[in-house]
Amino acid sequence: MTIELTIAIVALAVGVAAFVQSVVTTRRIDGVPDDEGITTFLKRVDNEIGSVTSRLNDLEPRLRSVETRLPLAIARTAVIEFNAYGDIGGNLSRVVALLDESATGLVITLLVGRTETRFFTKQVRNGKGTETLSDEESQAIATAIAPR
Repeated sequence: MTIELTIAIVALAVGVAAFVQSVVTTRRIDGVPDDEGITTFLKRVDNEIGSVTSRLNDLEPRLRSVETRLPLAIARTAVIEFNAYGDIGGNLSRVVALLDESATGLVITLLVGRTETRFFTKQVRNGKGTETLSDEESQAIATAIAPR
């Protein structure tokens, strides 16, 4: 190989590399909008960020309100079926425990017989009845507050 041929090959390689780099750079430049396009785009993004920030600010008081009331929401429940009247009614009677996270709430007892249904409620504070509880009511409370 002569020196002239080697120089020509190297020059051709450098020319091809420069051409490829030029094409890549041109494509990058073509992808960038002109100054007016960038300004418009940035203004739109800024408006959208302002809108999102405004919505977040509107949600903050509502979120605080929900967080304040959430511990008082019914979070623990249980239903116990039992036969209140021996062999007369079957397992149609129920106790429903509705408690919040601190095991405060109420138990609802439905005593179902053939001809009548009786309905009772009792308050529960910290897992204990404010009145004497039946075995089924105590069981409903224990089931509701048991770890899951």
